[in-house]
Amino acid sequence: MEKATREVIEAIIKADQSMGTADRERLVKMIGDGGGTANDQLLQNRLIRRGELAKLLGRSLSSIDRLVRMGGLTPVKFPGYERSAGFRLADVVGLIGGGQPQ
Repeated sequence: MEKATREVIEAIIKADQSMGTADRERLVKMIGDGGGTANDQLLQNRLIRRGELAKLLGRSLSSIDRLVRMGGLTPVKFPGYERSAGFRLADVVGLIGGGQPQ
């Protein structure tokens, strides 16, 4: 990942108030050193809700819905819920980085 891309992603993550400070710091660290630790992997598998994703990306909820319809992101159902779904943080980071979701 290019330095400028990494800096932009880090700035977005640091500004995101929907996750805790510790989670933000771990995510920034993971992006900076390429990831790999167990805690980083757990953070990558974290599920975030649609509203949280919209806020993180600076987009509307309808934009997130459009992204799902176009196949840019695949929602994951929360266990025990019929309609509630979220998105894997790893997929979101991959999308922001210009790649395809994992």
